[in-house]
Amino acid sequence: MEKLDTERLTARISRLEKQVSIYRNKLREARSHARLLAKKARHNEMLLNEIPGYLALLQDGKILFANKKILSEFGYEKNAVVGRPFEEFIHEESLEFVKKIYQKRIQGKTAPDIYDLTLVDKWGQSVPCEARVGKIRHNGRRAFLVTLIPLKNRKKAEARRLREEKLRLISHFSQGIARQLQLCATLLEHCAQQGKLEKNETAEPLQALVRAKERTERIITVLGTLHKDEEAEQDAVELAGIIQEAQEFAKVLVKHSMESVDAVSLETFIRAMPVVNGSPDLIKEAIGHVIANALEASPRGRVLITLEEHSGQAHIYIQDNGRGIPEEERERIFDPFYTSKPNHLGVGLSLAAAIFRRYGGEVSLISRPGHGASFVLSLPALKKPPEPRILAPGKVLKKKRIVLVDNDDPLMGLVAQVLKGKGATVFISSLNQALRLAYKGKADTIIVGIEDSIQHLAPFLRKISTTHAPPLICLLSRHQSLAKEQELAPDLQNVILMSKPFNMDHIVREITRQLTLRFQSRPTPKPLS
Repeated sequence: MEKLDTERLTARISRLEKQVSIYRNKLREARSHARLLAKKARHNEMLLNEIPGYLALLQDGKILFANKKILSEFGYEKNAVVGRPFEEFIHEESLEFVKKIYQKRIQGKTAPDIYDLTLVDKWGQSVPCEARVGKIRHNGRRAFLVTLIPLKNRKKAEARRLREEKLRLISHFSQGIARQLQLCATLLEHCAQQGKLEKNETAEPLQALVRAKERTERIITVLGTLHKDEEAEQDAVELAGIIQEAQEFAKVLVKHSMESVDAVSLETFIRAMPVVNGSPDLIKEAIGHVIANALEASPRGRVLITLEEHSGQAHIYIQDNGRGIPEEERERIFDPFYTSKPNHLGVGLSLAAAIFRRYGGEVSLISRPGHGASFVLSLPALKKPPEPRILAPGKVLKKKRIVLVDNDDPLMGLVAQVLKGKGATVFISSLNQALRLAYKGKADTIIVGIEDSIQHLAPFLRKISTTHAPPLICLLSRHQSLAKEQELAPDLQNVILMSKPFNMDHIVREITRQLTLRFQSRPTPKPLS
């Protein structure tokens, strides 16, 4: 009996082991299948994220998926979107309309697959979009795949096309009108000369003829600028200097239309020193017209001018705190001869835009009624040459012969210790001894401390400049008012001046930098034939 029970128990255990083995195999297959599905899901999500359009998956009115493109455009993180109702991201002006379409689609009624709506981004800004909706099955249930196309890109393209067509028509119109006005200007010139020859005592009609001639020539110049497609002569233009000249030009433009230009606070912020291609005179005129427009808009307010450079573009921001530009005028403000001001020709902003377009830039407007206007003038910035690689002071100064002119200054002792610590060979000498070492080619750098004026060093510096290989001259001044440009001859390019407060690290870095630049600019000797 016991033997029979043991056999039954053994058989049952064997069956259970087989079942466990089968279940283990099935579990292994299920895990492998789950990994495969997860891999496919990741692959599909990656493909959806790489789609260039804006894509979202909706089910039961909630967002199940949003690709990277739409998240980036609207500024949201993935966890802030997934699982939330889609209607939370719809602007109130489109909410009722979208709800009605969704209800029709849920009820199986006919609903448009393509429609326009307005969404809201993370910052609360309205984003007009075109929605394209497709019905799919997701996890066995009904869902909707929504493709969103921001209309601002389409509107920008349409506006650009219309602007190009308008400019083409303006160009043809300007060319024809300019030829006709040239004949008028020639006739006015002839009449004015004839009046002078006849010695007409009535000077007022003659002056009116001269003014009419000058105004006609001005219009001809404007029309010529508007219709020219070819690029004018180009030079490297430093915008920081041009902005200062443009301010003076703007003041001349508005001196007859404003009671007092000085009543306007004109502030300039130079945050970069970009260089662009263009004609200095034309760019100055363009900037001047925009500044003049800002001055007239703020007769007793503020005008801010900011120069910046980023992403390869130079940007000039001209802001005023006037009344702003109404919506209906913004599309026409750059049209030639359009103006809302009496006794104005209406060509300033159109001229500025035409000049900047000629050099690959643009002039754009940002304005809200009651909050002033901001004009952004952009031009491609020239690429700056790479900065030379400056080695560590220890590598540059090692075994360099540095002469310190002793004038009983404790600072010189400290400088000598620092330079010796960098591996330099330091000599303490007088001015005459330093000059003799320079003539013998035994001095790479001469450091001189000065108390009050550097005029007494002028003969020494002139003699140094006549040596075969002039050394670097470093002048350490205790007075900040001393300036090399004012007291030294401009041809002494091997002189650097540093004033207090002294920083030993700065002194060492500057000497290292200058010695490196001198070595890099030294011509390579030609091999002997």
